[in-house]
Amino acid sequence: MARINHSTLKALEVLEMLAAAEDGLRLTEIANGSGFPISTTRRLLVSLIERHYVEQDPETGRYFPGTQILTLQAHGIRRRHIGRRAYPLLSRLRQELDETVNLGILSGSSVVYLETLAPDSSFAFYAPPGTRMPLHCTAMGKVLLAFLRPELQTPLLASLELVPCTPHSLTSAPALRTELDAVVCRGFAVDNEEYALGVRCLAAPIRDHSGNVVAGVSVTVPATRLPPERIDDVAARLVETSRAISRGLGYGEADRSSQPLPAAGIPAGRA
Repeated sequence: MARINHSTLKALEVLEMLAAAEDGLRLTEIANGSGFPISTTRRLLVSLIERHYVEQDPETGRYFPGTQILTLQAHGIRRRHIGRRAYPLLSRLRQELDETVNLGILSGSSVVYLETLAPDSSFAFYAPPGTRMPLHCTAMGKVLLAFLRPELQTPLLASLELVPCTPHSLTSAPALRTELDAVVCRGFAVDNEEYALGVRCLAAPIRDHSGNVVAGVSVTVPATRLPPERIDDVAARLVETSRAISRGLGYGEADRSSQPLPAAGIPAGRA
């Protein structure tokens, strides 16, 4: 029987502690919680930081799970059910639009990208798998928020820090709630240069067999290639793709798939 590597077990214990801590942990908290000496704990953290499995906030000194964990998680998930069902349809949408197409899920108070398919064109806003994005100023984030069950949506909205990424970002709770209502009404979300200037994004929900929204699919486009008058056409193709993925996951919405989309465009004052 193979011998257990105790150094590996110690590193995993540290990662599990950090994953369970909402606000990160200090060095002493990790050492006390694990029972490891301070020196051992510090060496483990330095090694984990070197490989991006752990990050340290330079202001507070607290340690958090790093982006490499998210990348591994994303690679694992996208190879499983959602990713396998979605990839051919995402690829087809990318070819049709010649724009960046993304698949993402809700993770805590962020969006995590599981898949990003970049076009062959010179411009591509590329977020690699495992990338975390804010909820309030991305189309993917807004569509995942909008279709959350109320008992989950209400506390999550209350906890969000609506930090502006651009002058177009929504920074008040009432404005965000109004936007989410609009997302539910039209069936897709719009990011009008709210996360990055010069970039517009549309997103639609993906549902599983029970009808719950489990992921989102989005299209990221330079604002110059997605003027307001083109949004409804791109959104129709996007929603068609999201419905096809949902049907592949067992969601029975054949009767709804032929319904026309309501006109969307860009909200007044934000074009």
